[in-house]
Order: sequence, then structure tokens, then C-alpha cells
Amino acid sequence: MPMKLKVRYVYVLAALLVVIGAVTATTALLADPGGWPPMRKVDTPQAPPQTPLTEQEKQDAVDIVSAAGVVKGINGDQEWKHEYIFRATIAGTNGIRLEAVWEKPIDSSGPWWLVQCQGTRKIMSTRQWSGVIRLMLWVDMDRRSVVGYVPFSRPEEESPVVGPASEGKTAAVYDVETNEVIYDGSLSGLPKHEKYCPPGTLYQD
Repeated sequence: MPMKLKVRYVYVLAALLVVIGAVTATTALLADPGGWPPMRKVDTPQAPPQTPLTEQEKQDAVDIVSAAGVVKGINGDQEWKHEYIFRATIAGTNGIRLEAVWEKPIDSSGPWWLVQCQGTRKIMSTRQWSGVIRLMLWVDMDRRSVVGYVPFSRPEEESPVVGPASEGKTAAVYDVETNEVIYDGSLSGLPKHEKYCPPGTLYQD
């Protein structure tokens, strides 16, 4: 049985955190050769400055996540708090990304939903994770729905551990706007981003 690998995040993640107008980068590690490949980084124009979130917008995003029951469905009904909340692109709509954190580590296979390709694609995986105390979530504020959520950790925290990929049907790629299935199969067979990201959206999320 392959040894479990400790990682910051199942995918490469360069999360641009916009907090009070300041931009910082959080880099995560690639899981393993059988996992999702990293986004290919290319030169892109600098994004325009984002308007800081109002306290009401932050509360609305947290309320949407709470009403969806996503976090408590993963963490076994534990109380949680939100951190690092900022604007995000989700298929051209008004989006917010935030992190939910709780106390007791849990083991779960999700399913997980990773939002990529500038918010136009979401990738589902049922990979098993252990030691999870934090999720990153994407919220569509226009549709008032949770689009995605994945295990995540901060540098000061113990990283969750991802289990080996199974040979079964464990991954799928969807269009965020239409929910059209673009790929449905094994995690190891997931196509390269060039195959499923729309033109102009291929960059490191």
C-alpha cells in the first residue's frame, strides 16, 4: 500500500488573499504523481485592485455557508469560525472565498469540489483525507450557493494527510455555470488543464 503523503493541499494552490486591499500569496504543495497535476503558470496581466469587502458582505457569505450545512456536514457538526475572507472570481459572478476552521481533526473523503480556471470549472474528488481542521470555500453570492470546498492548512498548522488514489471512478470536471460534465472518471486519468480550462483562463489559481 503506498505511503500516505503529507501535503498542504491536494492541488497546487497560490491563493491570492485580498485583505484590506493587501495581496499576499499562500503556496501549497503538489500531492503525488497520481494526484491532480499543477496548474501551468503563465504570465498574465496584473489584476485590477479589488474593492474591500464590507462587513455585511462578509456576514452574507458566512450565512450562506452556514445555511448550506457544508462545513458541519464535513466536520461532524462541530462549531466553526471563518477566517481570511476575500473576493473571488466565480464564472464571472460576484464571488467570495473564505476559510472555515474548527478544533478537532476529522477524516473524510468529501466529496471535495475544487474551483479552478478563473472560477469556470469545478473538479470533484472523493480522495480520502485525515487530520482536516480547515476548509477553503468558494461562495457564489449572486446565486447564494457554495460552489466549492477543499481541505486546506496554514503554515503554522499540522497539515492534513491524503490517502492513495483508488482505481475507481473518483473524479469529475464540471462547468460552473451550466453544470455540464466535462470529464468523469478516475483521478489518475484527469486530463491536463489545457483540455478543460476555457481559453484565457489557464493560469495558476
